[in-house]
Parts: sequence; structure tokens; C-alpha cells
Amino acid sequence: MGIVSRRDLLRTVARPDDQLRAELLWLIESYDGNLDGWDVAVSDGVATARRTHGIPETESEEGALHTLARTVRGLAGVRVLPAGPVAAKRGATTC
Repeated sequence: MGIVSRRDLLRTVARPDDQLRAELLWLIESYDGNLDGWDVAVSDGVATARRTHGIPETESEEGALHTLARTVRGLAGVRVLPAGPVAAKRGATTC
């Protein structure tokens, strides 16, 4: 019997940012029906989503994106930004 660390436990649920991004983007595009209408970046398990074109439905759309993000195993959270491109961050995966 040994000691189980927090790192050992997190390793079982941790997924690479590019996998998280791909799953969340697929969910968003499936929900919205607008392919290439979203820019999604994931860094350290936190997603940033921004509509690149189309008309946003502010509160209801943001709520839907938060709900979709909660279904992605390993995603810690999501930030929904106003329409426009997502600025690339160091280590982030963008579309």
C-alpha cells in the first residue's frame, strides 16, 4: 500500500487542452448550427469562447455555453467573450 497524491488522482481525469477544445467546439457548433462561427481557445483546462460572426443572444447564449462546458470531462471552466477573435495566449490552442 502506498500514498496516493493529488497529482495521481488528477492524472486520471486530466485531458490535453487540444482534446478539450475540440470537444467543446463540436458541442457549441452542434448547438448553434453555425460551423466556423466560434473561436475557442483552451489553456490549462479553462476555455475561452467568442462568436466570430452571427448575432449573439447574450444571456441565453452564455448560459448555454456554460451548460455545454460542464459536460466536457476535464474542462475546469469557460469564459464567454464579446464577439470578435480570441487573442492567442501562450500555450493556448486556438482555431
